[in-house]
Amino acid sequence: MRPTKRYVTELLPVQEIAHDGVRLAAGGRRAVLECATLAFGIKGEIEQRAIVDGWAALLNSVAHPLQVVVRSARIDPARVAPIGTADPAHAVLRDSYTRLLEELAGERRIVERRFYVVIPWDPPLRAKRAAADGIEALEQRVSWVAEALRRLDLEPRRLRDHELAELLRLTLDPAAALQPLAKDDALGDVQGLLAPAGFRETPGFVAVGDRVARSLALVRYPIRLHLGWLGDLQSMEGDVDVSLHIQPGAGQTAMSFLARRIAELSSTIRVSEERGSRGDPFRRAALQDALELQDRLAQGSERLFDTSLYFTVWARTLDELEPATQRLEALLGTRLIHTRRLIFQMRPALLSTLPLGIDALATRRPLSTTALSASFPFTGSDLRSRSGLLYGVNAATRSPVVVDRFALENHNSVVLATSGAGKSYLVKVELARAVLNGARILVVDPEGEYATLMAGLGASVIPVRPGAGTSLDPFAVTDGSPGGLSVRVATLTTLLDLLAGGLRPAARAAVEAAVSVAYAKAGYADGKPIASLVPPRLAHVQLHLRAQQGMEGVCSRLERYVNGAGAWLFRRAESAENDGGNVAYVLAGLPEEERAAAMFLVLDRIWRALADSVRPTLVVVDEAWWLMRHADTAAFLFRLVKTARKRRAGLTLVTQDVGDVLSSDDGEAVITNSAVQILMKQAPQAMPRLAELFRLTRAEQVWLLNAQQGEGLLVAQGRRVPLKVVATEEEARLIEGREGAA
Repeated sequence: MRPTKRYVTELLPVQEIAHDGVRLAAGGRRAVLECATLAFGIKGEIEQRAIVDGWAALLNSVAHPLQVVVRSARIDPARVAPIGTADPAHAVLRDSYTRLLEELAGERRIVERRFYVVIPWDPPLRAKRAAADGIEALEQRVSWVAEALRRLDLEPRRLRDHELAELLRLTLDPAAALQPLAKDDALGDVQGLLAPAGFRETPGFVAVGDRVARSLALVRYPIRLHLGWLGDLQSMEGDVDVSLHIQPGAGQTAMSFLARRIAELSSTIRVSEERGSRGDPFRRAALQDALELQDRLAQGSERLFDTSLYFTVWARTLDELEPATQRLEALLGTRLIHTRRLIFQMRPALLSTLPLGIDALATRRPLSTTALSASFPFTGSDLRSRSGLLYGVNAATRSPVVVDRFALENHNSVVLATSGAGKSYLVKVELARAVLNGARILVVDPEGEYATLMAGLGASVIPVRPGAGTSLDPFAVTDGSPGGLSVRVATLTTLLDLLAGGLRPAARAAVEAAVSVAYAKAGYADGKPIASLVPPRLAHVQLHLRAQQGMEGVCSRLERYVNGAGAWLFRRAESAENDGGNVAYVLAGLPEEERAAAMFLVLDRIWRALADSVRPTLVVVDEAWWLMRHADTAAFLFRLVKTARKRRAGLTLVTQDVGDVLSSDDGEAVITNSAVQILMKQAPQAMPRLAELFRLTRAEQVWLLNAQQGEGLLVAQGRRVPLKVVATEEEARLIEGREGAA
């Protein structure tokens, strides 16, 4: 008998893609939600149980089938974190970054993992319903399921028409990524659009385009399933699609089945006992479980579901397919999960793992709500961002950690870690990639750690120390708008408070008045022109303070900065300095009593220069604890954090003395007002306070205490992502100050 000729356009039973859904040839409709994931593995036992209970509540209330698809595939390096600029000055750095992404993808150290929930609607049997009825019914189901998933913090997003077409198209033909659909492309000939380049079915595999695939079905579960066991598949080497079909069972049918099963087990055990035998212990355990399940079903706290679980393994060649299949079988076998290769069923098996809500094989196994909820599939800790900077790799899920700070609610970041944990290294990697993306970089560098990198990136390295010729000129007024002079007076009052070693309220008020008088005598007035005016000096402020009773001690402490060794802090600028490019202000070698003041003045200078900035700018303040340990300068930092977004800037605070940061209210406010928070290895003494502020679980605390160099926990967008910093060869060379290859 000659085989029936079939065409690739007949592979998928898709009739139309419209109304943000798929219409099947049989009349059914499908909507697809893409879901975020939860860092299930590093959550505490109580949190894990709460998540599973929430998933169980969703399952108990669902009245229609669902399909969950988890897709793991080799990632396209070009889609990880594209470079936003092609500046020829950074060609070597850019090429090194491209090679790193290709190596990570080629070695499968990063993969792309997506999670989908398919919501079906099928017309009732022996009834014909209008298409509009199906759309309305499907919309109601989508709204309900999406809201239930949001309560689990899974942030579902419904795929639109072109996204659905691309999802199905790229599954069957990854090469189609070279010719993506435009937003205005018509989706008229859906069958032709979704058809792969070729399709061939054999008893043991299918060839789809230039790839081959084999499907397996789960045929037996272990007696007990540990929570989140599907997340174990993240360690699988190879491209795998996992499809879980959930069909609510009929309650009366389930009760009848259990009654028969209980009767059979009871009869078998009773006969054994009558013959003097204790009976099979496995049957006794099964009877006990069946009785408990029957009670829970009668109470309504449990339901039975018909579930099907399929795995489709993809490979380039048959030589790669067989080892990949064996690795999956071995991985599942270690969990006592038995699967079966689906011989002579490859096409229906492939359809069953596509996000179409079609269970063409129906190899179903009954599971109770408790057992099914243990199969919580959304395990991971991936961020939703697909653009921005690559910060590292999530070692647990092998997904790239990509964050676009300038797309978040604010652009600020804090990095907290002990000495030697790799916090400066992480920030340096971030800066190198930010330069590639066209951002401006300004660094306050107390120890000279960033000078080599910034010089290698073509930035200006400005030493801030006595005799260096750098002018900080804090008395200069650059903003003549209403309120500008008041801001300058407040900033100088904070500076003099810092230099005087702290002022009582009365003394602080006197200092503020003296600064105001000095500006007034120089001709300054709020909102008036300032172009021809010469700013006052610290000596003028000191002169006004000497005339006030009780300010002798303050004047004495300020003498060092008027005529002594600290006078360089107030050196007046002789000409306008160019602040338009990338700059590192190096404060290495300063005496301790001047370090915090110098950091404060540099940061103030940076902030004044950013007043009219439209270019995205990252401002890094390393060893921020120098400023955080003083109440006034901590409050100043907090004001900058609150206003950074208005200047298209993101403030990055790096510190190892977490206690100094958390000891002040402003320090805690700085952290909570930073959209990106990175915790690296922590000292045990700091952990209790840190755990309270970040609400760290016990597992997260243990992870941070034992973190290796370069490992951290990134908190952003409501997600907590473990990451490992990975630098390119050129980035490492620039950071370490090594000579380039000849």
